[in-house]
Amino acid sequence: MNAELLKIALVGTARAKGLSPRDDGHPAEGLLARVPMSDPESELLLRAGVEAVVAAAGHLAEGEVQPLPEAPAETARRPAERVGGLLQTALALDAQGLFGGMLDELAACNLHLPHELLPEVLELSDSRLRQKLLPVLGERGRWLARLNPQWSWVGQGALSPSGQPDLERLQQLFQEGELPERCRALAAWRRVDPGAAREALLVSLPRENAETRGRLVSELAIGLSLADEACLETCLDDRSAVVRRIAAQLLSRLPASALAARMRARGEGMLAAGKKGLVFKSLTLACTPPESIDKSWERDGIPQKPTGGRGQRATWTEAVFELIPPSHWESHLGAGPDVLIQALRDDPFGPSVVAGWTRACCRFA
Repeated sequence: MNAELLKIALVGTARAKGLSPRDDGHPAEGLLARVPMSDPESELLLRAGVEAVVAAAGHLAEGEVQPLPEAPAETARRPAERVGGLLQTALALDAQGLFGGMLDELAACNLHLPHELLPEVLELSDSRLRQKLLPVLGERGRWLARLNPQWSWVGQGALSPSGQPDLERLQQLFQEGELPERCRALAAWRRVDPGAAREALLVSLPRENAETRGRLVSELAIGLSLADEACLETCLDDRSAVVRRIAAQLLSRLPASALAARMRARGEGMLAAGKKGLVFKSLTLACTPPESIDKSWERDGIPQKPTGGRGQRATWTEAVFELIPPSHWESHLGAGPDVLIQALRDDPFGPSVVAGWTRACCRFA
């Protein structure tokens, strides 16, 4: 707004000397002659509006616009279309717990988010989800983030200018950062050097509190392998039940681990197969949980004293079957899911077994 219009607007049209005569020969001001105005206030606003439009229209564009750099090729794999649809659904439903768990699984499998989801996820403000997003944004996501200042949180992690992890910065953030930064750094470190990241975690754990230990140990899901078994077995001796539970869940995803074998033995010891029927014999299953459990069960993440008013034996049953891949039961019992569920129909602990299988389906999908 020019000085004259601004002065009149500040003091008011009633106290001002009035507007200068309009130049009807001017291409823009001449338009005002076609608009009926009954008072000076209307004329002031219209003239200010015309001036603003003229100023915007008269802005010279840049003489030469540089093309955007091409996005680097992806180094991780794209998930199946069905997985992309499930991610979209979880994001649309604002199911943060489900969506966060799916992000963890993508990272563990070295998959990146589908490109069509990137603009939406880059707008997320939840710090926990941002932490989980960093490993799965892929090259395209990091490239996009550099083009929009509002997405600068992506670059505030530990990436070098080339978009590759800066190991020195990762180590510094892991040692000195706040907990969310430490988790992000450990996750990124695991992607490039899982062994070194694991050894740094082992050194750090004795001086951390229970919450921090749990959060950091959960990052071992990134790049999880049998090389992590000794570290996770050590975590089974942690004072915190939460840490023990996280370690047990991770070990259960390693079929060759000692914990996975222990869980299979416990589950097989509970479940007895039989046949019924005179002609067409059908499978029956009977579940007999133990009357009590020893310290070895508690070490493997199974709560000695369940909470929430649930029965002990039912809780122990569900906890065991949750940590055994459903495919094991198909091969061990020679039947598909529908037959196995039907075989438990009349068993008192059948619902607990099925609940464990259901959770296992999500865990081992």
